[in-house]
Amino acid sequence: MRLTPARKDITPPCDSVSRGATLSTNEEMRQEAGRNTARRANDSVTPATSRSQWAALWILLLGAFMGFLDIFIVNVAGPSIQSGMNASFADIQLVPAAYTLAYGAGLVTGGRLGDLFGRRRVFVLGTVAFALASVACAAAPDPGLLVAARVLQGLAAALMLPQVLALIQLTFPRPAERSRAIGLYGAVIGSGAVAGQIAGGLLVRWDVAGLGWRAVFLVNVPLCLLTLVGATTVVKERGERSPARPDLGGVLLLAPGLFGLLHPVVVGGERGWNAPLIAELFAAALLLALFALWERRVSRTGGAPLLPPRLFRQRGFSVGLPTALFFYGTNGAFVFLLAFHLQRAGGFTPLASALEFLPWPSRLPSRRCSTDAWNRDSVPRSCRGAVP
Repeated sequence: MRLTPARKDITPPCDSVSRGATLSTNEEMRQEAGRNTARRANDSVTPATSRSQWAALWILLLGAFMGFLDIFIVNVAGPSIQSGMNASFADIQLVPAAYTLAYGAGLVTGGRLGDLFGRRRVFVLGTVAFALASVACAAAPDPGLLVAARVLQGLAAALMLPQVLALIQLTFPRPAERSRAIGLYGAVIGSGAVAGQIAGGLLVRWDVAGLGWRAVFLVNVPLCLLTLVGATTVVKERGERSPARPDLGGVLLLAPGLFGLLHPVVVGGERGWNAPLIAELFAAALLLALFALWERRVSRTGGAPLLPPRLFRQRGFSVGLPTALFFYGTNGAFVFLLAFHLQRAGGFTPLASALEFLPWPSRLPSRRCSTDAWNRDSVPRSCRGAVP
């Protein structure tokens, strides 16, 4: 009796690889189909966006527009402010710098205050403070008080602006509509840069009610009133509150430290260096060193530091931070100095010099509101993930 050996079903290696790839592709397709189904189900459960939500968006965008408008509106009005106050060039340099410095130092803390006390409440408070600070700027009798009022205005903007992005995210739960709303937010930032220059030139030229350059600050008052009415009527308080406490100690060390570095450099270059300016410079360096130690202490104790030290261990952040500082620092100086040069040396009117800046925003690189690392470690919870 002849025995036939059992036949072994041996699959060629290439067929096994092909079959495995096919199974993997099919599995990925099923997972993607499942995600699409869940996304459609979520959209069907989420109610359609109402008119009141879009109305709330435009109120929030108006608040953001004011904040960015006031960064640029004083550039064109700078020569008129200098002439009207008989101020030095150093004094005028501090007028835009005080606003941006206070705004930048208080931005993260403003966002965390919104998480803690309610975003709409802090937005309304920031709007009221912004209006009062604008009136103080317009009424300032000398350069020193004008710079102080600009610091208050920057702090008010730091309360107001972080709530805008957080409330947009919470007002539009659908991803497609949220992306559209955030796109409009980005457009408002760009238009604020252009409108600030043009509005400053027009207001100085028109000399509204004989106010001269003071009108560039008073224009915020009706805008704030409109924002305030809209915020209390159509903007709804949304989202949960966070128990995380703001790093007020970090702000109190960082803000005077940065101003203490800026002020001697600006003033000493024009009036000459003296002992008080040198002492101010060393005091500023000491405050910044204490700020670094304080941030490490807050991080070790499980708090929420203003500037998490672990960010500096990431190469992207460590390289990107000085790069961004150099770019935006030189860019701001260029815009400020060009406005002076066009009006003082070129004989341009404020409006004519403002029109020279029209092509400028199109040449700026596109901005993202945050990096992934900054989102994870520093941005208040309600703002994380707002930008895709």
